[in-house]
Amino acid sequence: MTEAKKTQTTKPKRGRPFKERSEDLAKQVLAAAQFGIRHEDIAHALGMCVETLNRLYSEELKKGGALANLQVAQRLYKKATEEGDTSAMIFWLKTKAGWRETSHQEIDLTTRERSLQEMSDAELVTLLNKVKK
Repeated sequence: MTEAKKTQTTKPKRGRPFKERSEDLAKQVLAAAQFGIRHEDIAHALGMCVETLNRLYSEELKKGGALANLQVAQRLYKKATEEGDTSAMIFWLKTKAGWRETSHQEIDLTTRERSLQEMSDAELVTLLNKVKK
């Protein structure tokens, strides 16, 4: 078979071109993930879909996010413990120590005159409005 006939009988490939892992792109993905850039935006900037980005560079995405969190946590901890930053202390205690700002308001749903079942709809609405305030 001649060369001309071979090219005529082969069908063109369909679909997107296959992407391969590149160490240069791996460094870019790691840096972008460290800056907190969304995976969708990284994929778009590199000209690939998110699934391909995850398939080729999942470790860089995980590591970049973890490194960013580590750096921020270290700085927050330093601000809270060494610099006495009250906001940093409160944030740390809320997120890491389980502290919560709560406001408890006790509501007495009984009335001295009669029970809730005996009240009219209008009286119940009035009572609810008082409770909301």
